[in-house]
Amino acid sequence: MGKESKHNFELLHTKMNEILDSYLFYCITDNPTNNLMWSHYANSHNGFCIEWDKSYVTPDKVTYKKTLANIDILELIESTLDLRSKDELGIQAWDALKVKLNEWEYENEFRLKLSNDSKHLIKQDFKDFALVKSQPEWIKSIIFGYRMPMKTREYIRDNVNRNMVFKEIVIASDKCSLNLRTLG
Repeated sequence: MGKESKHNFELLHTKMNEILDSYLFYCITDNPTNNLMWSHYANSHNGFCIEWDKSYVTPDKVTYKKTLANIDILELIESTLDLRSKDELGIQAWDALKVKLNEWEYENEFRLKLSNDSKHLIKQDFKDFALVKSQPEWIKSIIFGYRMPMKTREYIRDNVNRNMVFKEIVIASDKCSLNLRTLG
């Protein structure tokens, strides 16, 4: 492979990674009492969880496999040359982004893609993540981690829609599992 060919291949590889990295998606689970999820993603129970209303937020299920999905670089070239539909490549890219290794299956993850027609919801894009505006009616409840400081809980309760349902995670009586309790 000559220097120019190698350089062009590296540019194409970079372009493909840029395309995949440009997808904005939000990861969620349907198990609010999963201890590992609270430990990994909510600062060891110091954070909170948002329960979304499924009639407004409809995510796609993640597939767990032995190997990660891949996209053939030839398909990107075909798309660039208009030999393949960009929509077709986009669907294939999204499908690849919904695959994780089997070891993560405990997360029971779903992913919500922010499509091009939802770009108006982006308040600020930081390249690696974005602040996205949601509507209050999309939120079913806010669930506090069992270690969340009372002062933080009070701040959230005081500054969120008064009709919001608040819940908290509590350690079950068996000391080995978590329960969900609705707050008054």
